[in-house]
Amino acid sequence: LDELNAGYNSTLLLNISIAYVKLGKNDEAMRALNRAIKFNPKYAKAYVKRGEVHILLEDYAEAVKDFSEASDHDSTGFNV
Repeated sequence: LDELNAGYNSTLLLNISIAYVKLGKNDEAMRALNRAIKFNPKYAKAYVKRGEVHILLEDYAEAVKDFSEASDHDSTGFNV
């Protein structure tokens, strides 16, 4: 990661989280997504993916919060 490039870091961490989900490592995916959002708090795509991971973890209330947050940042994207 490049500490001086938050946009790059958040994209990279989102992609890492997708790989973790495919491996069935949802807790690691969640950690990567949390870091992605920390680098870019308005990254709607990361909120959508984190909502999907919350669903996999059966944490539906948190999933709704993340989908709502994603919609606040990009109401036309990601089928939110």
